[in-house]
Amino acid sequence: MARAAPRYYQVSESVHDSRTLERELSSLRAVRDNYPKTLITLDDERPVDHEGD
Repeated sequence: MARAAPRYYQVSESVHDSRTLERELSSLRAVRDNYPKTLITLDDERPVDHEGD
């Protein structure tokens, strides 16, 4: 039976502050593979793609 591919999730209450956004994204960037990485927040914003397609 094949294993499911990994997915990474980072959770933050809010990333309205640019320093907080950078801190939260830096932990995802530190994982050096090509599996999906998602930042989840309570912010009421449209989804944004950082450094992806």
